[in-house]
Amino acid sequence: MLKFIKQIRDPVHGWIRLTEDEVKLIDNLHFIQRLKYIYQLGFAYQVYPSARHTRFEHSLGVMHIATMMIYSIYNYLRNRNCDEVKLILESFNIPDQSFDYLVEHIRIAALLHDIGHLPFSHSLENIVSTLLTLICKELNLDEIECSRIKFIASSLNIAKEHEWILYMNLTFNTNLIKLIQELIPHIDIRILKLILFVKILRKIGKLLSFETWLTNYIPDVKYVTELSNDHIRKIELISNILSSDLDADRIDYMLRDLYFTGASVSTNITLSDVERVLTNLKIINDTIVFDEKARVCLEGFAIARYNLYKWVYLHHKVTLMTTLMKELMKLLIRNFEKISKIDDFTQFFTLLTKFVSGTIPDELTIELTDNTLLTLLIKYRNYLEENIGYQIKYFLRSLVSRTNYYRALWKRDIEFIKAFSSTFSDIRKLNERIDLLVDEWNRNPELFTTFTNYFINRLIQELNIRINDVCINSKLCDCLRNLANVIEKDNSFIVIGYMGFEPEIKIRITSIDEGIVDLYEISPFIKSIRDAWMMSPHIFIYLNFEKLSEICSKDIINNAIDIIKECCVNALISAINDYARKVKEITKLFMA
Repeated sequence: MLKFIKQIRDPVHGWIRLTEDEVKLIDNLHFIQRLKYIYQLGFAYQVYPSARHTRFEHSLGVMHIATMMIYSIYNYLRNRNCDEVKLILESFNIPDQSFDYLVEHIRIAALLHDIGHLPFSHSLENIVSTLLTLICKELNLDEIECSRIKFIASSLNIAKEHEWILYMNLTFNTNLIKLIQELIPHIDIRILKLILFVKILRKIGKLLSFETWLTNYIPDVKYVTELSNDHIRKIELISNILSSDLDADRIDYMLRDLYFTGASVSTNITLSDVERVLTNLKIINDTIVFDEKARVCLEGFAIARYNLYKWVYLHHKVTLMTTLMKELMKLLIRNFEKISKIDDFTQFFTLLTKFVSGTIPDELTIELTDNTLLTLLIKYRNYLEENIGYQIKYFLRSLVSRTNYYRALWKRDIEFIKAFSSTFSDIRKLNERIDLLVDEWNRNPELFTTFTNYFINRLIQELNIRINDVCINSKLCDCLRNLANVIEKDNSFIVIGYMGFEPEIKIRITSIDEGIVDLYEISPFIKSIRDAWMMSPHIFIYLNFEKLSEICSKDIINNAIDIIKECCVNALISAINDYARKVKEITKLFMA
């Protein structure tokens, strides 16, 4: 049994216990300490003021839940087949060790699973590596560091950016690896990487024929591809504890985010629900399934997850803040020649590239936090506005003080449906197309820039058409004409925001009558989640109302807003079609 020496009081789980090795790692590793200064929900605190919990306590919670899950698996297998436990250990090549040795690795993997997150968590996810490729040479990085960043930017279809950053540091960061080995010498980093990355490594093995150049970036692929199918299944069984549709990561962030946002009103899951689910956990054919007795708790989990996404992660104002942060980062890096004159910015982006490429010294990671970046932006905001553009003012002040420059043209479901129903009769079909685009934009953020250009061109065309229609009102005509000119020159006047969500969850339950079935297939509650999601806004358009009030007088501004809204709807649908004709992969998906 593991020997615990310390307890941490946690508002979600009660007491979280730590071993001596875990205390050493937490107290001495800046990679972990840094997580205390990375907000779990990015800028969500601008909507939910108490949502200031961090990746650090989340990682502790994941470790706690992961331990509950692995012992649930152990107890189930031990009561039925002792050989199964032995086969799991053999699959990790640890046959002479106790099961607790594997538990130690699962707990350490849980502690480390989020150390690859960038400042403001998902607010910068999947754009930074692409942008950093533009300034590698200016930062005087060596060829190896630049090539790894380019590899990550080209591989976002395989894994998320923070997952790649974690992999790069656990594989190539000699400083981090040395510290882990010194602090907890009996821990095998190979096992940690199997737990964390086996699915990603297998995916790469299937997508690409193994070539020598691949070892420069992901040397572990060769090891995984040489494992037997039986061993892979056992490893993936354990990996599911940290990476599946119902894993320790999701369970903790849902419990924690519900608690700290207060969004649990009318929808909630509790620790007792988690315990009910885990006591009904089964292993059949190396797959985690649940007894039907836990069905109501599993349905509650799915519904609570949807409501969290709907009202917190995808809230129109949270989506705006996330989008503005991304746009701000794009402006900074695309104008790096100007900001590089300030040593603080050069230092920050140099460290950021080393962090992404897996070469940053452990003690310097603490400089890559939410507060560090925000302090830089606030400290030099006058310089940035003067040298990059006044757009910085709108982006930064919105992020810092929630200044209400931008407003969404639609917020709630009924507004979204009303806006599009006259132009696009099938809202579900429209959202399906938007989801396909969002998936592509997450894989390749440059494609979103392409789409935005199509949208702006179409919007200007729509406004010009309306100018001819309303020429009887000269003031409104002038307003729309000026507006078209502003939109053409000012990329901060209109902002498009989007976030992805997968409503389906792959949870399997055992039914006396039907054997093993997917919960989604038999649960009306779960099916209703997809129906609800497909009638919700999957994309938002925000106008800078301060600039709009400068262009249009008060007596016509409401009329102007109605026309702009109609033009934006038409432009969005036209841009989707324009984009689909240009991007062949999307065209095929649209036709499917």
